[in-house]
Amino acid sequence: LTHHHIGRPLARLEGLARTVRETEDYRNRIDYKSEDEIGRLAVAFNEMLGELEGAHKREIAEQEKKGLQRIADVQASAHAHLTRLLNASPAVIYCRTASDNYQPTFVSESISKLFDVSPKEYFENPDLWRDRVHPDDIPRIDAWIDRIYESDHKSIEYRYRRKDGTYCWVNDEQHLLRDATGEPIEIVGS
Repeated sequence: LTHHHIGRPLARLEGLARTVRETEDYRNRIDYKSEDEIGRLAVAFNEMLGELEGAHKREIAEQEKKGLQRIADVQASAHAHLTRLLNASPAVIYCRTASDNYQPTFVSESISKLFDVSPKEYFENPDLWRDRVHPDDIPRIDAWIDRIYESDHKSIEYRYRRKDGTYCWVNDEQHLLRDATGEPIEIVGS
C-alpha cells in the first residue's frame, strides 16, 4: 500500500523532474489526481512548472529582444559608416529605380558640392538635370537612356550647368542591378 500510494507517485514526480532538468521543457506536467498529501504535492509541482515555464518564456523573449537590439545597433552603425564613406567620396553616388520613370532612391551629399543642388532639390525634381544639361547634349543623353537595358554597365560624358552659369564636364557611369531572375531592379551611378 505504501509503495502504491507514496513510492510510485514520488518516483513519477522524480522522473518528471529529471525529464524537465534534462530537456528544459517546462510544459511537462504530472498527471496525478488525489486529495492526499501526494496529490497536493503534484498540484504544487505543476504550479511550480507553470511558473518556471512563464519565467523561461520571459527569459527567451528578453534574449530575443536583446539580440534584435544588437542587430539593429549593428545595422545603424553600418548605415552611418556607409553614409560617411559615400559623403566623403569626391563623386556623386546615386540610385534610381529601373522602372517607374527612373525615380531617384538615393543621392550622396556630394551633389551639393559638385553641382550646387541639394539632395532635397534632387528628390523633389528628378528631371532637374534636363534643365541643367547643355542643350546640345540632351539628344545624345536621351538616346543613351533609351538603350538603358542593353548593357549592365555604361557611361556618357556631357556638360552640366552650375547655378553660377558655368559648365562642367560630367562623366556619368551607371551600373544596372538585376534580381535573381535577371530583371532590372535598380540603377546605381556616379
